[in-house]
Amino acid sequence: MAKNIITEQEYKEVLQLAKENKNKRVDKRLQVIILRYEGMAYRAIADKLGYDKGWVSQLCADFKRKGSYEYARHKCGGNYKALDTVKEQEILDSFMAKAEAGQ
Repeated sequence: MAKNIITEQEYKEVLQLAKENKNKRVDKRLQVIILRYEGMAYRAIADKLGYDKGWVSQLCADFKRKGSYEYARHKCGGNYKALDTVKEQEILDSFMAKAEAGQ
């Protein structure tokens, strides 16, 4: 029995998400699902997209487990929440006070 069978409904959702997507990494993940639905084997998908066969299998399993919208969500963020030195010192002081109180 084949693993990670992509249904026609899921395929249509992925095609729509691929049209709306602007992120290259997400697009590549969506291409894995599209190619899998079209009948390509894990090895062929891996060779075409430059992934490892095991990673392609893992992406397909993630897609089936999470669903199309969560799978297509861009999860990476930047370091835009960096602390200023005052806030960092407050956190360190609080941590040290808790550590000293615990001894």
